[in-house]
Amino acid sequence: GNRRPSTMSDAVEAIFGAIFIDGGFEQAQTVIIRLYEPMLSQLTAATLGKDAKTMLQEVLQSKHFGLPSYEVVDVKGAAHEQEFVVEAVISKLGVVTTGVGRSRRQAEQEAAQKALTTEAIKNL
Repeated sequence: GNRRPSTMSDAVEAIFGAIFIDGGFEQAQTVIIRLYEPMLSQLTAATLGKDAKTMLQEVLQSKHFGLPSYEVVDVKGAAHEQEFVVEAVISKLGVVTTGVGRSRRQAEQEAAQKALTTEAIKNL
């Protein structure tokens, strides 16, 4: 369970809470800004709050293409350590990308992200 995003986020929240209790608001704010500023500075209005599947869908729909299809092509590992392999297919553009993740959703997101970087999508 130590690799689950929810467990990791709970741990980080606890650390920030401990810093707040020990050093006060300003100290917690300083630590949080130092950790997150590099990521926050890279956000753009176009991508703010949007995941790869949403961005891919918006690009395709803006050019009057259908939605990509996502298909689980393989599942590896024991039930508690499964790894999903998903293909994203955009038939009309001849785009097929593969994503791998600890969940189907994570694998779909990776496949969508790879699709966004293909020449076919960039040239729309």
